[in-house]
Amino acid sequence: MITPISYFNDNYAYFVTHNKSAILFDCGDGSSIVTAVEELQCELDQVLLTHNHHDHIDGWKIVQDRFPQSEVIFPVSAKERRFTQFTSIPVEVIPTPGHTLDHLCYYLPEQNALITGDTLFAGGCGRCFSGEFELFAQSLEQLSRLPAETQFYPAHEYLHANVQFIKSQGIDCSFYEHRLANEQKPSVGIYLRDEIVYNPFLKAAATGNVQEFTRLRKLKDQF
Repeated sequence: MITPISYFNDNYAYFVTHNKSAILFDCGDGSSIVTAVEELQCELDQVLLTHNHHDHIDGWKIVQDRFPQSEVIFPVSAKERRFTQFTSIPVEVIPTPGHTLDHLCYYLPEQNALITGDTLFAGGCGRCFSGEFELFAQSLEQLSRLPAETQFYPAHEYLHANVQFIKSQGIDCSFYEHRLANEQKPSVGIYLRDEIVYNPFLKAAATGNVQEFTRLRKLKDQF
C-alpha cells in the first residue's frame, strides 16, 4: 500500500507498507511524518531520500529519533546500492540528474509504482537547477521506458499551476482538468501511459526532442 503524507503547502512524502514493514520516501517535515507513521502503526525500516533539498530532508533527524530502528539513506548511499531488497519491498534506485545532479527516483516493481521526487510532476517537471537540460531530458526519457501501467507519485501538488502553463501553449488539458475536479490529490497515482500523452515535458523528452524540452522548461521558469 502507498500512502501519501501531505506537509507544508504542497509537499508529499510517501509511506509504502508491506505486511508490517514500511519505507518512507522523503521527509521534509518531521512532525507531520511522525504523526502519520504512528497512525499507520507499522514498523518504519528505511527512509529513502530523493535529493538534498530542505523540503525533502529536513525532518530526517526527528523521524529517526522517534523511530531509532529506522535507517536513513541519503541519495549518495542509495545510488551505490542501485537495486536492493529493502526489507520485504523491492526497490530499484534510478539516478535522474536534472533538477539536481544527485536526484534519484525509486521504482517499486511489485507495486507498479514510481516515486519521482522533483523530477516528474503531473503535467510538468522540476526546475533544472543543475543547468544540465540534456541530462534532465535523458532522465525523463529513462522514466518513460518503464512499464506503461506504472503509477507515479511526485513530491509536490503542482498540477493547477502546470495546467495554466499548458493552456498557455494551446495544448488540451481536459485529462488534467478532470483530475483536478474529481481527485482529492490530483497529482498522485497517474499512469505513465497517460503522462507521456498529456505532459508536454515528458512527451518531448520521451521522443528525444531535447531542444523542445529545453524551450518548454525555460518558458515555464518565466511563467
